[in-house]
Amino acid sequence: MLFRRAAQPRERWFQIENSERRTRHLQGWPIAERRWILCLLAAILATSVAGCDIFTPLPITTNVAASDGEHSGLVRVSWDPHRKADSYKVYRSAEEDGVYSNIAIVTVPGFDDLNVVEGIVYWYKVQACNKHGCSDSSLPEAGYVKPAPPPAPPD
Repeated sequence: MLFRRAAQPRERWFQIENSERRTRHLQGWPIAERRWILCLLAAILATSVAGCDIFTPLPITTNVAASDGEHSGLVRVSWDPHRKADSYKVYRSAEEDGVYSNIAIVTVPGFDDLNVVEGIVYWYKVQACNKHGCSDSSLPEAGYVKPAPPPAPPD
């Protein structure tokens, strides 16, 4: 059910989803447009209406993990998939609170960052995206490359 806040503080909330007023103004409009207007109104009023998920932002990507010296020459970044995401944007920074740059857009929940240097800790954030937009960025996660083995001693 959808409600509108009253214009005056002492007025009560009133239902608009099934009101004659809404129906009268939208009569003659195709059903898809009527549904879209109802969903838009629900989004503006920050209420929930069944079937209006196009206005519901994707949730923040969870369980972002970056490898901590487990791989040579790369940092592997992974995260939980989201069923409504079509792609994911991967961001990287050299500092946790630094400026993050988009380094990849992928369609699967994982990315191997090959453009890394040994001895530097990289910070990663991920956004889930679909045709309606992207989620907020995930929490930052640190990762680094496996250190190269020391050179063999001369004989």
